[in-house]
Formats: sequence, C-alpha cells, structure tokens
Amino acid sequence: LERKLMEREVDLALTDGPIEHPLLESCLVFTQHLRLVAPAHVASVAAIDWASTDVLLFNTDCFYRSVFESWMKKNRVTPRRIQTIESYQVIFACVRAGLGVCCSPDVMLPAPHAQGLHVMTPPDLPEAPVYCVWRRDGATPLLMRLVDHLRGQTA
Repeated sequence: LERKLMEREVDLALTDGPIEHPLLESCLVFTQHLRLVAPAHVASVAAIDWASTDVLLFNTDCFYRSVFESWMKKNRVTPRRIQTIESYQVIFACVRAGLGVCCSPDVMLPAPHAQGLHVMTPPDLPEAPVYCVWRRDGATPLLMRLVDHLRGQTA
C-alpha cells in the first residue's frame, strides 16, 4: 500500500495500522471486532479441537494475525498448524470446506455471514484499529471530508 500511495496509484488506503513515512499522513478512523470463523457445524469456541485444527491466517506482517496469535497464546490454544493464505475469499472457502478456522475483521466477513460458516466473538478477542493513510501532498478537501466522515462513524 505504501508503494501505491507514493506512486499515486491510490489516494487513500485503509490499513490495520499507521504507515510511518515522511511523505504520508495517517489517523485512526475506527475500530472493528475481530471474529473467529469456523465451519458451520462447530457449535462454539469450546467445541474446537485445537490439536487437530489448522488456523488459516494472513502473512506474519498482518496486524490481525498478530492479535489472534496473542489471543491463542493467552488462552493456551495450540492449533495443529498455522497456514498462511493471502486471500480472505480463499480462507473462507477453506473454512467452509472444513479445513480449519480463521480470524477475520468484520469488514471482510462475507455478508450476511455466508452459509457454511459459524462466526463467533470470543469475549477476550480484542478489537482492531483501522487507519486511513494518504500522501501529505494529496490531502484534498474532498479526501479529508471522507476521512472525517469515517472518523465520525464511531462518534
């Protein structure tokens, strides 16, 4: 995203954290819930047999992944393995097929919670921040109105 912003391919990016760069500006616009997503037949978090379950997550530089890995450590959850997949559509298809569970921010969930998935909210799984990032020299009045609008969604 940083490259796309710098090369003016995009004017604004929504990210899981601020991008620190002298030519970029960012601000927190809202937080969202992270959800544990399992195949539809899984009744609850307690029903997951973690020792025989794969966890499907984005790459190690993904903030949501680090939050979920911390949650697993805190809850002494040890999955069979953690698989890295770089597409939410592929992750959800794998979960639907019974190949594992995943963690997803609300914004990426299939609407309205597609068939074949059970979306759960463990009470101690923290919310995640969402930041707007833009080029400092690209802060047009229209772009800043959008940022302000997104910020106001949680007010």
